[in-house]
Amino acid sequence: MTMPRTVLSISYIFALLAAATGGQIPMPPELLEAKSAFISSTGGDIRALDELAKQWRRSFPAVPLIATAADADIVLTLQAVSTGNVVAVPVGGLVFAGELSAYAFSIHTDILAPPLYTDREAIGSFSQYGGIRKLVERYQKRIASQR
Repeated sequence: MTMPRTVLSISYIFALLAAATGGQIPMPPELLEAKSAFISSTGGDIRALDELAKQWRRSFPAVPLIATAADADIVLTLQAVSTGNVVAVPVGGLVFAGELSAYAFSIHTDILAPPLYTDREAIGSFSQYGGIRKLVERYQKRIASQR
């Protein structure tokens, strides 16, 4: 009988924590105190990584991008992932069908560490890299809300 109470107690603690922080779980101190970042290239679209670097520099000028992960406080990763959803888009008299893709953005303390922050955004059909801008902006708002 202690298992349901334990689960209930943990749920209650998370509910109190979320209420005290305006509905957001506090960001880890490693993210709030980062002084440098490294972009990890896991292959894929080099233009997407260039866009991530551009958006990062615009949004976080005080957290410069550096050349090696070992010297960085945080490591940024960006991957195109499948959402598993198929969409049909009518264009003129034709219908184009395809699988919906998204960018998965995560931040780690080093390349092998589990992520401290993750987010996803659909890859837009008209502005392919607009999703990257949205990901960095959402992260910037989360950081700003806790400083």
